[in-house]
Formats: sequence, C-alpha cells, structure tokens
Amino acid sequence: MRITDRFIQQSKPILFIEFLVLVLLIAVADYLTGYAISVGVFYSVPVILAVWFCGKWPGLVMAVLTIAIRHGVDLADNHPYPHPWVHAWNDGIRFANLLLILYGAVAAKFQIETGRNQIKSLQGILPICTSCKRIRGKDGYWTEIDAYMRAHSLGEPTPKLCPECSMRHFVENKGDLPGMAAV
Repeated sequence: MRITDRFIQQSKPILFIEFLVLVLLIAVADYLTGYAISVGVFYSVPVILAVWFCGKWPGLVMAVLTIAIRHGVDLADNHPYPHPWVHAWNDGIRFANLLLILYGAVAAKFQIETGRNQIKSLQGILPICTSCKRIRGKDGYWTEIDAYMRAHSLGEPTPKLCPECSMRHFVENKGDLPGMAAV
C-alpha cells in the first residue's frame, strides 16, 4: 500500500493533526540543529500535504501554525537579531514563502484533477453509429460527432478529408477539387 493510499483513507481532521505533528517534529529538529543549520525548506512539506489531502483552507491554517511554531523555535533558540523588527520581518517573509508554496500546491492539484476528469470523460467505449457516425452519450441520446467532440474534449474538430476519401472524391468529381464547383 502506498502512503498516499493511507492518506486518502483517513479523515481530513486526523490527517491535519498528523501533518501538524510533522511540523512539530521538524520544529524539534530545527531547535536541535540550532539557527546555524537551516531546515526551513522542510516546513513546506506539511503545508503541501495539508493542501493536497485536506484542502486549500486547512493548508492556509497549517501555514499560519507553521509560522507560529517556527517563531517559537526562534525564540527558544535565542537567535540574536540586531533589531526586534528583523524577527518579525523574517516571519513575514517565511509566511509569504509558504503562501507561494500553498498557491503552487493548490494550482498543481487543480491541474491534476482537471486532467483526471478529462481523461475519465474520454475513456471507455464510445457507441458510434456505423451509418451516420453519431455517438450515443451517457444520457442515451445520439449526438453528431462534432458536437460530442466539442462537449467532451479540448480539441475542436476541423473538417478534413483523409487521403483515400480525397482521392475518391477527386475521381468521382472528374478532377474537381473538394468543395470546388465544376467549371
């Protein structure tokens, strides 16, 4: 079983708590390594996981809690700052960084879900009439192939003749080009 399958099977509140525990574990590692060794990038992992498996708003709450916990680590670490505003500035920059990561995770999740939905709509057997080439939709109604393609695909059908049909049309119409009237 993949770890993502385990996450999917759990409730969102339990996952949120697990991701918060992960933030706390990262904070302990951050405290133990001191301010000389940066582990800041690891704080983004629980935010991404919260967005992915819990949603955008839980991800935002996770980002706020992460900054608060990281602020506490800085205070406990007695990190010397030249001015008190530098600590606040750093927290603001860290929060902005997590917001950018959160936005990227939301956008990536949206793109993947959109792609999955498109794939699902294009998969499967398409009942197509061998005579008129209309397609039967899920609702049971028969639709022109162009209309079906527009409704279920990103592509726009354009009228073209394959080489065989083009040649047949050319021979049947005594050398006239397709779509051209005989002179």
